[in-house]
Amino acid sequence: MSEPIEEVLKTVEVKNEEGEVLESKDYYISKFPAVLGREIMMRYSTTLANINDEYARNEEVMRKILKFARVELPDGRRIALESETLINNHVPDGEMLSALEQAILAYNFSFFRNGEPSK
Repeated sequence: MSEPIEEVLKTVEVKNEEGEVLESKDYYISKFPAVLGREIMMRYSTTLANINDEYARNEEVMRKILKFARVELPDGRRIALESETLINNHVPDGEMLSALEQAILAYNFSFFRNGEPSK
């Protein structure tokens, strides 16, 4: 991946039904390049519509999305979550993975913000 576009530090949280934070972790997230952003926008929504039949394609899109999340190592270097191994080593569980994915989508697309469809 080339240099991140508009990278920001984001604390991603997993909350319970009462809104209490169960876990949180910091990630650096960035914008998608335009053409890849369009691909993600189109493919993500269509694969979700029929997730049972489209899971493999949806997972492929998820991997593209997570390349735009980086973690800071103890020595100060930042590495992108570019492989399943890096994802599994730096994302504690499936709930956090889903929350991170949604945070990146919200940062890139206005219609994903706040978990509500745009009006």
